[in-house]
Amino acid sequence: MQRSPISAPAVCMSPDPGPWRPRFSEHYTEQLGDRRYRSRIAEIERRLAVLLRDPYNAANAERLKHQYSGLRSARLFDATRLIYRLCEECRKLGEQDQLPLDCCLLSHTAALTVNILCLSEHYADMRGEFDFDE
Repeated sequence: MQRSPISAPAVCMSPDPGPWRPRFSEHYTEQLGDRRYRSRIAEIERRLAVLLRDPYNAANAERLKHQYSGLRSARLFDATRLIYRLCEECRKLGEQDQLPLDCCLLSHTAALTVNILCLSEHYADMRGEFDFDE
């Protein structure tokens, strides 16, 4: 199974993000340039800052099921969801081999890391970027 690339840790846009630190996938950063999201970047950043304070519960966060098991979804606005994974939860539940990310191999990745994978209007939007079917 091919591992999905995650960028180096990014600086949080919130003055008080709490202990959680984001890591942004290349796909997510490319999506921010898409016309659907470009005009809402400031709003996305504000909502991401809220999510980083409590990634288990903020923004109607929920664990995904079936082929997306191991990932989480949080509501940003309307039908737009932020798809992410928590290193702490992944390690605690032994999910490193389910939809593995490059950070699963890195022992120095902090447990309180939130891997921001993509923005999605629907689960189908994630297909193709990540090798979920293998």
